[in-house]
Amino acid sequence: NYQLAVDKLEGLVVQRLFELTKANVSQTDAYTNLKALKARSKAIQRALSSYNKAALALDPPRPKLTWAQIVEYTTIAEFELLRSGAREDILNLAWADARNREAIVYHLKIL
Repeated sequence: NYQLAVDKLEGLVVQRLFELTKANVSQTDAYTNLKALKARSKAIQRALSSYNKAALALDPPRPKLTWAQIVEYTTIAEFELLRSGAREDILNLAWADARNREAIVYHLKIL
């Protein structure tokens, strides 16, 4: 099922982003961080394969994602699956506008 594949992949990518942030902020043991990221990467690769199979089965098919695209994500806002029509068209919501997200980031940096 496409929606289940999207949900799984999205959840794993968000977890990876949180782990990267935690590793950067807490300066914890590098070996522990590396081990967790390796495990998460394998899970993401399996979920990515499931997503791509489900995406191609749709009519019209959704675009495939690559591992290179996934590892480029550095913020949750960059995760484009939310915009691909998985559930509903959310492009018109205020938070989907890149300018609004950027303004919030600057606002939070000021605080």
